[in-house]
This record gives sequence, structure tokens and C-alpha cells, in this order.
Amino acid sequence: MATNGSASVKVTAWDTLKFSWETTSQSIVNNTSTISWKLQLISGSDGRIDSSSSKKWTVTVNGTTYSGTNTVGIANNTTKTLASGTTTISHNSNGTKTFSYSFSQQFSITFSGESIGTKSGSGSGTLNAIARKSSLTASNGTLGTAQTLSVTRFDSSFTHTITYKCGSASGTVCTKATATSISFTPPLTLASQNATGASVSVVFTITTFTGDTSIGTNTKTITCSIPASVKPSVSLSVSDSEGYAATFGAYIQGLSKLKVTISASGLYGSTIKAYKTTAEGKTYTAASFTTGAVSSAGNVTINVTVTDSRGRTATASATATVLAYAPPKITALSVNRCDADGNKNSSGAYLSVLFSSSITSLNGKNVASYTIQHKKSSASSYTAETLSSYAGQHSVSGGVFVFPAETGSSYNIVLTATDSFSSTGKTATGSSIKKLWSSLSKGLGFAFGKVAETPDLLDVDFHIRARKGITVDSDWVTLNIDAAYKPYNDNSENIPKYKATANVVTVFGIVSPKTAYLSSSSTVTIASGIPAKLRPSINQNFVCQGSGMNRWTCTVRTDGTIAAARYGTTEFATVPTDAWMVFTCTYQI
Repeated sequence: MATNGSASVKVTAWDTLKFSWETTSQSIVNNTSTISWKLQLISGSDGRIDSSSSKKWTVTVNGTTYSGTNTVGIANNTTKTLASGTTTISHNSNGTKTFSYSFSQQFSITFSGESIGTKSGSGSGTLNAIARKSSLTASNGTLGTAQTLSVTRFDSSFTHTITYKCGSASGTVCTKATATSISFTPPLTLASQNATGASVSVVFTITTFTGDTSIGTNTKTITCSIPASVKPSVSLSVSDSEGYAATFGAYIQGLSKLKVTISASGLYGSTIKAYKTTAEGKTYTAASFTTGAVSSAGNVTINVTVTDSRGRTATASATATVLAYAPPKITALSVNRCDADGNKNSSGAYLSVLFSSSITSLNGKNVASYTIQHKKSSASSYTAETLSSYAGQHSVSGGVFVFPAETGSSYNIVLTATDSFSSTGKTATGSSIKKLWSSLSKGLGFAFGKVAETPDLLDVDFHIRARKGITVDSDWVTLNIDAAYKPYNDNSENIPKYKATANVVTVFGIVSPKTAYLSSSSTVTIASGIPAKLRPSINQNFVCQGSGMNRWTCTVRTDGTIAAARYGTTEFATVPTDAWMVFTCTYQI
């Protein structure tokens, strides 16, 4: 690019024909340059030409031809202008222009014996480009945040249209505007063009117009970050899969199970890639799931975190109110001979059953009922009595039930405490009236301290001191299985039983709970009925095998009952209804 130029040809050894041009002005609006040009004859020290006759000349600039006549006579060391003019040249639409020119001059002279006719030459010139397209300046930004676009214009009459493109999305910032400072907010929706990253590229195109004619375009590319506010959303719902919460107004410890349903979605094209939920120290990775039985009481918090395809997270939490719960428990049970008013009398014709028990209230909504079954020891079936006066009492201390009992018979008693979920039973024996000794009227049967009842049996209701030792042998005797338990696989061979050999007692059984419950350090009665003379003097604890790798503690207690506690491996676990709880326990008396 230049503002001037020239081309020369030799005429004689001392003379030169020169064409020269220079830019005199440019029009941005018209996209033109105006040049002035000259055709000159330049002589040296011996270049004098003597000629006064008319000669023809021709000049062509950018396709426009000029012509005329002149004279070529010139003195030594002189520059003579033979022709001159101006030409306006239109540039290309992008503001650039290279033009061509040619020239010729008639001489028709003889110089130093040489005949000289017409001399001609040509050349080209590249004009300075005319800046016409507006340019755009913009900085990197953030989607959803306003920023300034700056426009540089080269003529105040020009207008510009600015558009943008981001992936498959596009839009218009302004149309044929004249403002040079433009506020623009990249739409948040552009985030959908990158569902896995933290930014997008935005390409602006600025088109310059003169009137309705497009002059040209420029582009500018920036990076826009996706703001931290563009993250997934999450919510969760929690319900009791067992339905207890609807009845009791809260979840029940050891019984309720949390049914968790998570609703989550990405934003602007992102998708949910991971779920993480924690509840009671356990982690779950599904969008919906049901936990095991809730092991703790109070407020149980469920925390959820979801992660989308951009690696961004959202959290939600819910709280479940859990009521503390333990299966019904009979804390005390005893039977005494009495009169009709319940007054203790060793010769009374009635039996008084004294008991204490506890049933979890659950805000007063838990059922509490009590039943006593009694029969003569020799009878095969029980008579059941509902203790209606204690119905609805969740805590009973010193409860009393009196019933007529033949003086010559002992009785088996079973007390059952029942709530909305399970029952717990406890057994006891009521003796016949007290006698120093007694014998059956028919057959061999003797008793000391009570009435003889059973043939071929020496029945002693006194403490015995055997100064020379005593040996006791017995067959397997079936125990009373608690109402909350059943023999494993409903096989009668698995019913708890005991056997005494000399001073060694063995208890055996395989049981399962009728209703699943969460184990703890507290004991739960499995069976009862070990006679007083075969009971241990202190509680005997044994570690026994459960289902799989689970272990549990079996306790033979001083009251003649067998109890279970601590089911699990490393922590208290729920005892399922198909649990295999086997025990074979031996102790000395």
C-alpha cells in the first residue's frame, strides 16, 4: 500500500519519460481515492531536444483514458510536464484497491542521428486500504451477568448489526444500531450448550452497513463461565413402608422402615449422575430405596446429595421422628395360695397371681392387653382369662388376679402381655395347699410340704439339704415357649426342653421370633418352666449361633426362664422371623 508511485522509460541517453501519481484524498463513505498524475519529460546535461511541432500523448488510469497534444522541446537539465490530471478510483468493498496505468508519448524526432518515434510504459499502484468495517471489543464474562460490548466505527453514518452464536444456539444483540457501547447479558440458557463443563464459547459477528448495503463483517470470540447457581435441584419424600407412622403419628423404633424417594433434575442440559443418601450411618446410592428397620429413637435425619454431569452438587434433607419402642416385658410374676379376697393363706382354696409389666406407650396409641391362662398341672388344656381391668395400662405394678384353685392340685400359670405388634409370655406354678406330708389314696405317690398329686412321684415342696449328696436323672422335659416365639421351621422337635443328669442340667432348643424386632442388650424371654430345684443359682450366659454369621446371647435365668439378647455381628441387628436361633446350654446345680 502506498500514497504515490511512478514508472519511467528511456527516450534518449539523456532524456527520460516519467509517469507519476499520488493520493490526494480518500472518501470512507464513497469508498474511493482521488489521485493526481503527471506525465513528464526529464532531460540531462546533454538532453536538449529542439522541437516545436505538436505531438500526441495518451494516459490510461484504472481503465480511464486521457489524451491530447503537446510539444516535446526541452532544454538541458530541465523537467517538463507534458500532461497532468486527477482520477477518482473506487475501492473494493473491503476497502482495498490495486489499479493499473499506462502512458505513451509521440516524439517523431532524430536525436544524435537516431530516429525516435513513440515511447510508452505501464505500471500499477496499490492504494492505502479504506477502513470501513466496524470492529467489536468484548471481554470474557459470565452467563446471566451483563457486560459491555464496545464498537469501533469508521464513519458516523455507518450502522452495525451484532449477532452471537454458541453451539447450536444463536441470537441478535442489536440491529443496524449506531451505539458504540452496548450492554449485553449472555442468556443462562446458553449453558445447555455444554452439559459437562463449566464454560461456553460465544462468537459475536458484527456486520457494518452503509444504508442497506453491507460493507463487511468482523468476529470476536469470548468465553463465558457458567455461574455456580446453575446446579441440579433435589427434593425427597420419606414415608413408613410398614404404615406405622400413619397410625401412631411417628415412626416406630425397630419396626418402621424408611421408604425414601428422591426427585432430582439437572439444569440447562445437565443430567444427574450420582445419588448419595445417608441415614443412621448407612449410605445408599439409588434414587429410591427402603431402609432396614430404624434402629434409633428420636429425630433421624436423612441427608441426600446429588451430582450432575457438570460435577455440581445439590443437597436436601428430611427428618423422621422415631418413637422409642421395646417389646412387651413382664418384669415380675408370682403365685400364692390365698383366700377369696386375695389374702395370702397357705391352705386357701384360691390362687393369687401377682405381676408387674411394661408396654411401650407410643404416645398412648399402643394397645396394651393382658391374658392369664391356668390349668391343673395334670390337665391337658388351659382356661384363658382376659384381665380387662388392666386393659390399656402400659405400666402395671403389683397387678393381681385371683381364681378358685382346688386345694389338692398345683397349677400351671401363663401370663401374656400383648401390644399392637407382639406378645410376651411368662410362666409360673401355683402349688397345692401346704401339708407336712401326703400320699395318694390309690397308687404310689408321696408329697412333703404339699398334697400328693402324681402317681409314681415323690413331690417335695421343701428346700432339701442332702448331706451325703444327691443324684437326679430325668428325661427331656418340654418347656413353655414364649408367645412371641415359635419353634424354628414350626418343627416340634425344636421346642425348648431341659434334662437333668445328676447335678448337670442341659437346655436345648431352636427358635424364631414370630415378629421381627431390633435386638439390644436387654433380654427377651424365649421359654420358661425350669423347675426351681433345677434352676441356676446365678444367671448363666452363653454365646450361641444365629443365622449366617450372626451371634446372640442365651441366658438361663434364676427364675427358670431362658432369654435372648445382643443378636448381630458387630452391632445390634434386627432379628428376622426366619432367624435360626439354636442353643444347647449346660450348667451345674
